[in-house]
Amino acid sequence: MRHNGADILNSFYCGVMVLLGAFSTASAGSGDSKSQSEQSATTAQKIAAFCAKVDQKYRALNWGPSPCAQLPWQFDMDSEKGEPLIYIDFDFNSPDKSGKIKGTETTLILGGVHPDEITPIHLVFKFAQELSENPSLYANRRVVVAPLVNPDAFFSSAGKRTNARGVDLNRNFPTKDWEERAIKYWRNFRKSNPRNFPGFAAQSEKETQFQIKLLAQFEPDKIISVHAPLGFLDYDGPGDLKHLNLTPLEKKARDLASVISRNANNYQVRDYSFYPGSLGNYSGNERNIPTLTLELKSSDPRKAAAYWKEFSPGLKAAVSYEFRKKAVAQSR
Repeated sequence: MRHNGADILNSFYCGVMVLLGAFSTASAGSGDSKSQSEQSATTAQKIAAFCAKVDQKYRALNWGPSPCAQLPWQFDMDSEKGEPLIYIDFDFNSPDKSGKIKGTETTLILGGVHPDEITPIHLVFKFAQELSENPSLYANRRVVVAPLVNPDAFFSSAGKRTNARGVDLNRNFPTKDWEERAIKYWRNFRKSNPRNFPGFAAQSEKETQFQIKLLAQFEPDKIISVHAPLGFLDYDGPGDLKHLNLTPLEKKARDLASVISRNANNYQVRDYSFYPGSLGNYSGNERNIPTLTLELKSSDPRKAAAYWKEFSPGLKAAVSYEFRKKAVAQSR
């Protein structure tokens, strides 16, 4: 077959364009790969810098080196001052094709909401380390641990209760009574104490949004938030302040509190009132997620090691306690 000059030139042009297209695609792929690699490196650097600051704070408190740098943290959000809001998803199971974990019982553990309550931070970091070193503790379960919800306050020169914008994160959840009661309660019952300021709007704070995101993403069957220094285990619901005609879910949730108590030297369990904008109100009262606030007896950093010895068995018992909220609710 004979080809004229135009045919030859056209074929040559098409070939060049194909090669250029292939080169462009390969370059784009290489760029995407490089971008992902750079992003991973930036994330690792940010966590390393964060853990260095945690370690410095630990040493200042005479706690020795922190376990922070040894643990596989992840983060999707930053605090007001740009610190990573870290957590670990300890998941014994593998996700299905949709990324969901089917039939997995999930426990969410939070610490460092109020960093002037210093001892809970040590306890929850230490528990994350314990889970990392002993996967059998969460066999066939999932545990999500966020040990430092309010890092800006922890890193401040004098650890404080509120976040960088002066908001009490445990009064900032978008509970049904927030609009009507949060500011009024703060003014009338807290005498406008800055330590308890709920913010100018519900869910206004990044650290509140972070906790809400964890609840939405992992759909926990039970939540334990560690605070100090009231010295009891606060049952926040479902069925807070209710003692008769309990539903199966309420009975099971109260039994969870008893299990933790028995494994912590019969620590006192109380139904303490919750507040507009509190986690207990938002999750335990309004969403029927069994929610317990473990109030350690003191914020004295010298007692951190003793509290680990006293309360770690209760946390382990809480993780192993069989409780799938949806399954219990459906048994009514």
